[in-house]
Amino acid sequence: MGELVGLFDGTLPEDHLAHGVLLQPEIATRPELWMLGSSDFGSLLAAQLGIRFAFAHFINALYGHRVAEALCRRNDSKPYLAAVVFVICADTEAEAAALECAVDLRRVQMAYERTCRFHRLRKALGKRSANAN
Repeated sequence: MGELVGLFDGTLPEDHLAHGVLLQPEIATRPELWMLGSSDFGSLLAAQLGIRFAFAHFINALYGHRVAEALCRRNDSKPYLAAVVFVICADTEAEAAALECAVDLRRVQMAYERTCRFHRLRKALGKRSANAN
């Protein structure tokens, strides 16, 4: 992230591999840099680099308040914080509920640190039905 900030503001050392790289498209303004993270480490790094932080609530739904507090404590200036949430959209409530099953299964796997392929919706629904019994 530090290198990206340096590339954006032109402060990379002359001997850096990316020094002099032209960002495209060439425009008069640059977008604000935001860091997406799910822990206080990410928020503190964003504060140290002077960039904005977006908390990944969809990854870590339990500690958002702690991350926001850490960011506010470490950042003397006005901190910028956004929360990024997970949204399911479907044509019907039933379709949305079915999609939610696959997401729920993946979150349980992540909570138990199981690295698995994403399941097809039918498999996720089958696992949820089996666990409900």
